Amino acid sequence: MTRDWNEVIWTNEAKLELGERLGHRMIRSPGKEFLSKTIQPTFKSGHKSIMVWRCIAHGMKGPLIKLKFPPATMSEKG
Repeated sequence: MTRDWNEVIWTNEAKLELGERLGHRMIRSPGKEFLSKTIQPTFKSGHKSIMVWRCIAHGMKGPLIKLKFPPATMSEKG
């Protein structure tokens, strides 16, 4: 089967991240380091993300489009 690649559009999206790595950090009270019930999760807001989309085709590049994230929920924030 022969294809005319001049009629094909390729697309891709990417998530770019800046700042600290995502993950959970835990702080334990002094003297209670080994008691799991004393763990207090913390959240730092220094992390930034951007999601973009673009397409290419024979002899052309589409615009770079910034995609919007849905609002984060408390469980997603940590």
